[in-house]
Amino acid sequence: MAASTDETNPVNFYAGVWGRFTNNTTDAVIPYVGLDYSDFNLGVTYDVNVSSLKTASQSRGGIEISLIYIKKKSDGRKGVPCPRF
Repeated sequence: MAASTDETNPVNFYAGVWGRFTNNTTDAVIPYVGLDYSDFNLGVTYDVNVSSLKTASQSRGGIEISLIYIKKKSDGRKGVPCPRF
């Protein structure tokens, strides 16, 4: 979802859920919230254990915070970066 209309430094908001699967069972549900601004991506997740391992973790999850910097090309193009081999 676009949080601003500034095309040179857009602000985008993301929300979603990840899942972790091991041994054909659901191990964890991981809600995600993220914000993009300019060259930075800030994300917050909370790892909620839903498998039998929740006994070991005492049903406590784990918070993870990520800050990512991606340098964009200075020529103004907004292309999709592709790997080079």
